[in-house]
Amino acid sequence: MNKDRLTKERRSWNMPRIRGKDTTPKRIVRSLLHRMAYRLHRRIPVPA
Repeated sequence: MNKDRLTKERRSWNMPRIRGKDTTPKRIVRSLLHRMAYRLHRRIPVPA
């Protein structure tokens, strides 16, 4: 059994700050737009 290294308070503080990159919905939207001849750059934030 693994012991949690973070306290409950620290984990609660940390979790909302973790953000996903290239999530499935974003990849699908980017793929559809690419087929429609729109080109997106990954460095520019796309509203999710």
